Amino acid sequence: MQLKDISFPTPQENIFYDEILFQLANLQAGSAAGADFETVRFWESSSYFIVLGRLGKAEEDVHLLKTQADQVPLLRRSSGGGTVLQGPGCLNYSLVLSKLNHPVLND
Repeated sequence: MQLKDISFPTPQENIFYDEILFQLANLQAGSAAGADFETVRFWESSSYFIVLGRLGKAEEDVHLLKTQADQVPLLRRSSGGGTVLQGPGCLNYSLVLSKLNHPVLND
């Protein structure tokens, strides 16, 4: 498993990087190199943003007019979970594990 302590300048880059880590783990799942792509990552955003989970509904979870007026980016991550406000001082972590390498995660 890899440990990554890396934060990118924008919220979009941080969310996108997590997606890349997820895709790499999926591509290598079940192979001899699969465990090498499993990752735990810690990061912090330098600016505020709102992120929706995969199934989140912006019109139900966010005050869209206020968000737009305040120019707070609204993003979506590919993983589940609720809608959250992120920003300076919020420690984020991403844990990417292969379900093929860890079948107990399938439940």
